[in-house]
Amino acid sequence: PASLLGGPWNFRPSLEILQIIYWITVVAGILSLVGWRTILSLMTFALGNLFLVSFIYSFGDTHHPHNLMMLALLILALSPSGGAVSVDAVRRRAAHAVQARRVPVGSPLDEHDPFARWPLVLIQWMLALMYASSAWCKLTTAGWEWMNGDTLQYYMLEDALRWDRPLGIWLGGQHLPL
Repeated sequence: PASLLGGPWNFRPSLEILQIIYWITVVAGILSLVGWRTILSLMTFALGNLFLVSFIYSFGDTHHPHNLMMLALLILALSPSGGAVSVDAVRRRAAHAVQARRVPVGSPLDEHDPFARWPLVLIQWMLALMYASSAWCKLTTAGWEWMNGDTLQYYMLEDALRWDRPLGIWLGGQHLPL
């Protein structure tokens, strides 16, 4: 109904708001890379990317790699990131050294967290399941014909013609290499 389209749901951000969200996301990405306020930075980075990709998806094609990247960023934001090699870890070790009044011995790489591995393993399993699901769907829908190169050639030509990419148009016209 039309009543659902009114109110706060009928909001399109201006270019200035999109630019502010973009730069906040870039800064959060840099801060999460060096490990300053790692969890907060990662969550801001993930949500900013999610918003920007969702906004772009509102006007065009959706592509699967972006969806998996958004899930991976959210998983990393919920993980114990920044525990060993980060600005947060250096600040934590320095505060502990000041409190204990001694210089810490050992490398930050010697620290182990039993929960540090789960986000990477989960992302690996998601990738494996995504590719297995994709292959299963292609085999059950199109059979073995999808492997002959025509499908790849069609999508390459469609994308190259849309974006006017001469190399893609040339590659899409070459059936033998595909």
